[in-house]
Amino acid sequence: MGFKGKGRNVSILKQLAAFVCEARGEDFSASVRATARLHAADAILARFAGQRMLEGRHITALTAGGGVDAELAALSALVRVTECDDINLLSGATPSSVSVPIALGLMREFDCDPARFESAFFVGTELMVRFAMALGGANVFYRGVWPTRTGAPLCVAATAARMMGLPQEQTANALSLAALMSARQSGRFSAEPSGRWILLMGAIRDGLLAVRAAAAGFSADRDVLEGDWLNRVFNVQAESAQLTKNPGESSVYAQMSMKPYCTARQALPAAEAMLELVDEGLDVASVRKIEIRAPSAYLQMISTPLNPAVRASTYVSAAGQVALAARNPRALYDVERKSALEDTAVIEFAKLCTVTSAPELDALYPAQWPAEIIVTATTGEARKLMTDPRGSPARPLGAADVLEKARRIFGFLDIHPSHADALMKMSLEGFEDQAALGALAAKFWSGELAAVR
Repeated sequence: MGFKGKGRNVSILKQLAAFVCEARGEDFSASVRATARLHAADAILARFAGQRMLEGRHITALTAGGGVDAELAALSALVRVTECDDINLLSGATPSSVSVPIALGLMREFDCDPARFESAFFVGTELMVRFAMALGGANVFYRGVWPTRTGAPLCVAATAARMMGLPQEQTANALSLAALMSARQSGRFSAEPSGRWILLMGAIRDGLLAVRAAAAGFSADRDVLEGDWLNRVFNVQAESAQLTKNPGESSVYAQMSMKPYCTARQALPAAEAMLELVDEGLDVASVRKIEIRAPSAYLQMISTPLNPAVRASTYVSAAGQVALAARNPRALYDVERKSALEDTAVIEFAKLCTVTSAPELDALYPAQWPAEIIVTATTGEARKLMTDPRGSPARPLGAADVLEKARRIFGFLDIHPSHADALMKMSLEGFEDQAALGALAAKFWSGELAAVR
């Protein structure tokens, strides 16, 4: 697949603008398109879970009446707050939480056909991951660079420019402004509602401002991505070539991962290892201690102790996730984590866990985010190395898995499971039928779910 902007002497920004304007979802392989559509459906389902959560209600209340762009940003935050959205391991970015809500939310302003909608979130996803990879990807995740927040302005600008049908020159200006707006660091948040959602929404609004400004005729720095700008601004050894590596010829969707339930992806392999040991016959009551071994990159993060007063600790803490997997696996689908925070058996089991460094696993990162658990029980020792948990590219979730995940999550939020079936059906039909896409967009914006009789 070729683009008019490709060539040795063509600027990075011009190549990206050509990709955003010309790439079509229908030109990619059937397997890539099927993967992209399933990831979109997963994000759509998460939006309806997010609005029922306590933090989700805070997000909605804060942005209500704040204008279209504030409410668009909130739609994305509602997906992200569930911590059950997808992720690209190499980049550390969670693109569908941004590209899909923005594309679907903009249907309210720009009544696009299914082909343009699909292409819009497709190019947005590609640019977020590529931008994060250019900055060092998951390797800079723990140095104050939050890949999703950093890549959100560019992702939004690309998605919105395609939805709006902007010509290449205006698209280039939008991408330039968005890149300039991306140069901000993140922080650490330990209380809830978390300020990280505010940072994400701010980044999304920056991207929307960039594309609306470009559409209104504002100019930008067309050479912003040339030279050492990324190095200087982000204090990294950037690889700008990652931005334009085979655009349209390969897709980041091949390396995308899904989460089988609410979890930080770093803590998932330890939980999955415990689930497998239990399935293999481990007597949970006989466990006396557990060692969780992981790469040094995210060791500090997953060493977070389980804190019954902080929801986030339950999905970030490897000990917390292992305890849930052992003592209350059903609660892994409780995105609010009420049952986990009130379960003394889970809290006590988490105290049996220690997290240690596994130097031999460092070589697998960031292509894989593994963990090994060593369980000492009265009946002996058991160990399990998990390199590819469910949802990894090597073990992808199918449509039935995504639907079952949504049904279980909805059940904890007092949403009738049949709504998951209906939303999944609408999501997949929306890629083929204009009326179905319009109905899905309206429901996605309003968040209204009809009463089940």
